[in-house]
Amino acid sequence: MMAKLLVITLHILPALALGQQAADQAAAATTICAAADSLVALSQQLTEQAATVGQPVSALTKALLQLQAGALLAGDRNRRAIAAALHAKVAKIINAVKGQVKTADNKLGQVRTRLAEARQRLLTYERLKATKVQTTDSGNSDGSNGGAALNVQFTEPTGLQARCTPTLSITKEAAKNWLTAGNIGKFKLFTLTANPKTGAARGPAICKGQTSTRCATTNLVDGPPISSGTNLGIVGGDIFKDKAIALAIEEGADFVPTPEADDNTDDEETVVKRLAQHLKDLAPTLTTDPTAFDYRNPAKLQADSEFKENLYTALHPGDEPFSETKHGESINQLISTSLGESPETFNTQFWTLLTDTPLIRGTLTADTEATVKDIKTVDQLAKVLIYFTQLQITKNKVPASAQNQPSNTTENCKAKTKKQDCKDSDGCKWTNEKEETGSHCKAKDGERKTNTAAGAGQAAKEEGKKCSDKKKEEECKDGCKWEGED
Repeated sequence: MMAKLLVITLHILPALALGQQAADQAAAATTICAAADSLVALSQQLTEQAATVGQPVSALTKALLQLQAGALLAGDRNRRAIAAALHAKVAKIINAVKGQVKTADNKLGQVRTRLAEARQRLLTYERLKATKVQTTDSGNSDGSNGGAALNVQFTEPTGLQARCTPTLSITKEAAKNWLTAGNIGKFKLFTLTANPKTGAARGPAICKGQTSTRCATTNLVDGPPISSGTNLGIVGGDIFKDKAIALAIEEGADFVPTPEADDNTDDEETVVKRLAQHLKDLAPTLTTDPTAFDYRNPAKLQADSEFKENLYTALHPGDEPFSETKHGESINQLISTSLGESPETFNTQFWTLLTDTPLIRGTLTADTEATVKDIKTVDQLAKVLIYFTQLQITKNKVPASAQNQPSNTTENCKAKTKKQDCKDSDGCKWTNEKEETGSHCKAKDGERKTNTAAGAGQAAKEEGKKCSDKKKEEECKDGCKWEGED
């Protein structure tokens, strides 16, 4: 009748408030309910911890927008280049954080499913379905039989009698330290079995799990959660196997090869190991290293080859590729000069100056002054970029009058005295194939033009005067037309 039940314990799993001295059905059922509630608390704690993983994204995104604007608008060339290189770095950090959030969400979903399954298994366990409790066997008074004073024998189950008290607030508070990088992997598994003395099941209780294979009466816990740092196990009488299944594994080791292996097995030990593996896999995704987002540390930027390469490229577009040997020292010097030596000097020497860069009045809102630090949304950045682009187009637009002025191709070509400089694309033609130098660069046919519109007008005047000087019809030649006499 009696199946085995394995329960995960963590290194600092707290005791639950129990009325352990009352060896009756309600006390036994409540104990199991409290254990089940602890799984709910753990699930909630994991969810809250997972929610913090993506918190840096908001601040990083705002910085990304301001860096993009600063890379265009900052008055100082070096400041613009640093902003451009930092923009690339922060964008990469954001992508990494989003990837971690996605991984954490996926693994959290798996763990929460397993925790819900474990809770259901706990609550539907046969010993909770009893209708009568037999308390005639007091066990060994010296505790050598491991909690024998709490002998509880259940009859055949006819219905669920668990009366769950509101312990969740206690367990949730205690759960704050359950899952940390330092404690993950310190699981131990204990098996709930029939009492070897009488063959009857023991009522589950919570005791301090020592290194011994027994859970003595003297170690039983009563009252509120005990202090952290004590191994606890949910037990029922003399419940340990010949020895506990210790899962305080070495770093990097696994409880099971993959938590999905043998997914449909009913073997309790495999079920719990699989849950332990899910928790172990989840823990690293919930642990974030604040220094990973520390793009304001000049020393780290000097050690970041990718950032330095981006900075060099922003300063020298189109030049030779970045080389640490050739360009590293000068880039490090620029970082030191522009950003200082600490996050504090980064803020004072660079960030404050960058974000104080003024925007043209009306860029964000009508007739309102603003600076780069006022850019906090993608829509605001879009307005700034559109405004900036329009100004650049207006600034670089060639006046129509200038577009209509013919170039002085003849003079330009004449000034070229080397064959290699006399290019067809300039409207020029080299006329002496035997010589590489000299006055042999001429304007191509049909492309001899005067330098300005004024020059063209003067040429027309001279042409008109040439014709008007001709007084006889026979002299009216060379492009002139005789219009008869009055």
